[in-house]
Amino acid sequence: MVIKKKKLTAEDLKEMEDYMERLLDENKVLGERCKHFLETVRGNLLSEINVSDLPRELLIYILQRELLGISKKLLTEKSLDQALIIIHEAIADTIKDNLYPPITEKISIH
Repeated sequence: MVIKKKKLTAEDLKEMEDYMERLLDENKVLGERCKHFLETVRGNLLSEINVSDLPRELLIYILQRELLGISKKLLTEKSLDQALIIIHEAIADTIKDNLYPPITEKISIH
């Protein structure tokens, strides 16, 4: 059995390049919006936490419960399990980020 592969034309490559550029631009905009949202939320939360005299462990517990409640309200058509899955993915990503810090220096092996 012989499988013939279609060769990409210059037009195909240009179309792929344009698509990737649009995708990068959209992700950049979304990233900036996320960054702004998180800076606002963090600022408000930290100012409230700094004036609170509640134990830190209790604050973490309260925040986790509240975030779960907010997540459920944002995902009204989904079950609680789906909100929990998203939260667990965020926790796993955070743990992974702490286990494997970003590479700051490129090393080439020859």
